Amino acid sequence: MVFALAAAAFFLMSQQPSFSQAGVCNRQGDEIATKVRSDADKWIAAIDPSLPKDEQDAFRLLFSRNRDRTLAAVNKMTRECTAKYKPMQDMMDGIVTYYTGGLSKILAPRMTHVDVSELLNGYPLGGPNALIPKFREDILRGDNGTVANIIRDPWKCLSFQRKC
Repeated sequence: MVFALAAAAFFLMSQQPSFSQAGVCNRQGDEIATKVRSDADKWIAAIDPSLPKDEQDAFRLLFSRNRDRTLAAVNKMTRECTAKYKPMQDMMDGIVTYYTGGLSKILAPRMTHVDVSELLNGYPLGGPNALIPKFREDILRGDNGTVANIIRDPWKCLSFQRKC
């Protein structure tokens, strides 16, 4: 019986997708990619319809190739950014596995994943879309007073890195 459980756990661990993404890098890359796509669509839409068809096609090709090259550069930047966090993320994953007694390998990945990039970039409770920051913002409802700023980022306020 114990052997069957151990074999099932090993199988599940080997099937777990690894987190090769960093939340901070993904947000930055997604923001840039959205802006690039939007700008390219605007440029293509602004092509003068009175131009000859071959010139319109040349502009469309130019703008779409520029968009594709820029998006490739954004993807490369995101991969390089993620690679920067990989050694620390691997260490954090090992710590989480140890302290959960291996449960983190069996449970759904999002239940126990700790994103090092979020921690190192000032989001100790997860990124801006995580449950706790969303709940906090729902309670504060856009309040920008001193107390609200201290609640949002106590370290920066109390160490005078930010005006509260």
